Amino acid sequence: MEMNEEADRGRRLRDRMEKALLDALPDIHINGDRNNRLPNTSNMTLTGVEARTLIRDMHVVAVSTRSACASRSQNTSHVLQALGLSDEQSHASIRFSLGRFTTEEEIDRAIALVTGSVRKLRKQQAAMS
Repeated sequence: MEMNEEADRGRRLRDRMEKALLDALPDIHINGDRNNRLPNTSNMTLTGVEARTLIRDMHVVAVSTRSACASRSQNTSHVLQALGLSDEQSHASIRFSLGRFTTEEEIDRAIALVTGSVRKLRKQQAAMS
């Protein structure tokens, strides 16, 4: 596939995933510029959910709390700080990176898993409050 076609495909899948999650879950926010960004990457804050707990809960979805180049660091992301996110917001943020071979079915599965896990974890958090 040519690079422009691949970028368009990644953007379409990313946008589909973001729209579905924004429609399904309250209090989530896309981090960064909505237009000037990588076509296959999405970073979002899922308010009320600790990102590492979410990752453990939906262990079959490959997401990260950090950029690929900073994935070993335990510090708050300097990029998210530069965007104005608090430490709490940064710790509730995850990054999705779609690959060349990511399918629509995998996006649908990720949407269902993220939605279910976020709802479950928020419910648990509310019960503990």
